[in-house]
Amino acid sequence: MTKHGARGYTAVELMLALSVLAVGSAGIITMERVTAQATRHAKALTTATRIAEGWIDQLVADSDKWKVGETEAANYASTDWIVQQSRPDWFRPEYVGARAWGAAFDMNGSPQRLPSVNTVFCSDIRFKWLYPSVASSTQGGGLLRAEVRVYWSRTSVPDLRIPLGDNPCSWTALNVTSPEGLKAYHFVYMTTALLQHDQ
Repeated sequence: MTKHGARGYTAVELMLALSVLAVGSAGIITMERVTAQATRHAKALTTATRIAEGWIDQLVADSDKWKVGETEAANYASTDWIVQQSRPDWFRPEYVGARAWGAAFDMNGSPQRLPSVNTVFCSDIRFKWLYPSVASSTQGGGLLRAEVRVYWSRTSVPDLRIPLGDNPCSWTALNVTSPEGLKAYHFVYMTTALLQHDQ
């Protein structure tokens, strides 16, 4: 009876096995990186959507103060943001201390006073008349369409903290949707209607 010696792996077999392992590992690492990026984007998208919804709620609450007055100026005297309804395009709303709400938000969606190095999300609003404001309740109430946009940098680092130069609120409201702005930011838009109330 002949005993055969144990046969080992050849260098070629070993190299092939290592190559298959390397290709598989590279694929797994790439997949993990793509998954992490998708998760970060999903988190940012959810936060931006919540901010936009918060803005809609704030504007609806602001419309409760939009009353029919004796003059056009009196109609808006008590409002925080609707008073700027005559602006023709997007504008950056001011921070209102009594509401603790404004244009800038940190990575968790908490409002920030500008300027703030913690700003990750910025928001602008725009009004358009659907039915003009009135000075007499016998005419019914005015109706405004309110649009909100929330945006954040495409170049944010993994934890969503971004360099001050990439602060989205450092851009003017009108330039955000320029070709450069469209390449620089992600956007979420939301719209509602605001009704003028009787006294």
